[in-house]
Amino acid sequence: MSFYFSAFGMTCEGGVHQKLTKKKKCAIILYMETIMKADIFFFISSVATVLLAVLVSIVLFYFIKAGRNLYLISEKLQENFEESKEFILELKERLEDNIVFRMFFPPARRKKQKEEKKNKK
Repeated sequence: MSFYFSAFGMTCEGGVHQKLTKKKKCAIILYMETIMKADIFFFISSVATVLLAVLVSIVLFYFIKAGRNLYLISEKLQENFEESKEFILELKERLEDNIVFRMFFPPARRKKQKEEKKNKK
């Protein structure tokens, strides 16, 4: 197996230019292997980072979409609550005007309750 280092202009293990000692040659080979391993690590981590960013973007997109749907639902519920509040107030007025209701609940009693509620506010 022969390695050629163009930066140094020499080969390792039996090349033409054997200016380096065996110890230095092995150190250079280990250094080059370390650089190759680092390059592989950075490539894999870069790909993983991009994939993670894409997945997070997709999840955020769906969370935003779900949040918007919840907002629209809550707006519709608020409108319906307002309508039901108006309906209940109208029903209360009708009951108070009913003769049978007044027979069981005299008007004097209702006036006192209304005055107490106004004083509390």
